[in-house]
Amino acid sequence: MSDISTVYDAIVAAMELLFPSASGYYRLQDGENVSNNPSGFLEQGYGIHYSNGAPDIQTYGTYFIDHTFTFSLTREVAKLDGDFSQIDTASKYLVEDIAKIVRKFYDQYEWNVPEMKLSQMGAISPIQTIEEERGSGLYKFIQVDIVFRTEENICST
Repeated sequence: MSDISTVYDAIVAAMELLFPSASGYYRLQDGENVSNNPSGFLEQGYGIHYSNGAPDIQTYGTYFIDHTFTFSLTREVAKLDGDFSQIDTASKYLVEDIAKIVRKFYDQYEWNVPEMKLSQMGAISPIQTIEEERGSGLYKFIQVDIVFRTEENICST
C-alpha cells in the first residue's frame, strides 16, 4: 500500500473516532457535494473529500505530491425565521467540531503514520446556511469546510 493510502486510512479512522455514529454523527456519502446527501445525514454529518493533488520538487532529486483533503461538517437547523437560538447553538457545535479536527490534525504523534507530513491546515470556510426544497418541504442546514494538506515523498534520487 502506498503512503497516501496509509494516510487516507488514518484520516478516515481519526474522523470516525472524533465523530462516532454512536453519538449521532453520520459520515456523508458524498463528501464533495454535501447537499447531495440524504437529509438525515445532514443533521449531524461529516464528509471526507480528496480535493486534489499536485507534484512538487522541494530539493533537487526529491519529489513530492501535495495532497489536499476537504472535510465538511453539517448541522440541521429546524427554524431560521426570527429565532436565532437554534442557529447559534448549531453554529457553536460546528465551531467545537472544527476545534476537534484542528487539534487532532496538528497532534501528529497520535496518528502513528510516519509517512504523513502535515504541510498546512488550510482555510476554514465561513459557516454557510443552505436551504433546499426536498420531498418533505424546506430543509435547512449549516455547513463549514476545512482544508488540510499533506505531502507524500514519492521519489528521492
